[in-house]
Amino acid sequence: MANRITKLKNALGIGARSNRFRIYITFPTGLDVSAMGLSETCDVLCKSCDGFPESKADSSDVKTQGRSYFVPKQSDNGGDFKAVFYNSETYDLYRAFVAWVKAIDHPVSNTTTGSPSDVSITLKVAQLDSAENETVVGCFYEAFVTNVAGISFDGSSAQDPEDFEVTWKYSYFLFGEDSENNRPNQVNPATKNPVSYNN
Repeated sequence: MANRITKLKNALGIGARSNRFRIYITFPTGLDVSAMGLSETCDVLCKSCDGFPESKADSSDVKTQGRSYFVPKQSDNGGDFKAVFYNSETYDLYRAFVAWVKAIDHPVSNTTTGSPSDVSITLKVAQLDSAENETVVGCFYEAFVTNVAGISFDGSSAQDPEDFEVTWKYSYFLFGEDSENNRPNQVNPATKNPVSYNN
């Protein structure tokens, strides 16, 4: 019979690592940034992000003769998604996110979006295995930018690259890329990635 360590090794494998992820952000088609290749830039410059959110279902407390009976209510699966990006010297990514906010409500022309779907996307985050292959993909549906953090300058600080935070609001989250289902079996097995020794 296998001991506990062997069982743990078989069940866990190398374990999922929080620093191995990929983010997919496509900018709304109405923004004039499609030729800039910013979707790939988002993944490369993404320093950190929220990852997969908690899933919860609320309940109602129904009472009878002083005793409680809890019944499930409608689940609330929406919320905020935040990501931090490194800032390049040309500010391409930063300016694109600011343009996204202006597309929702422009401060000069005083125009607002007449179609929410034109400024909303499906934002995706994938867990990667040791061979950089995706094992689990989470989708944040109907996501749009609500805040782009400011940039601060400080001549006395260390010469670290600037970064900034972007916040989206999304309506609901599902595992897998099928908005009609949330199948738990939509997972790719981790790649066996043996270590290669160089003599």
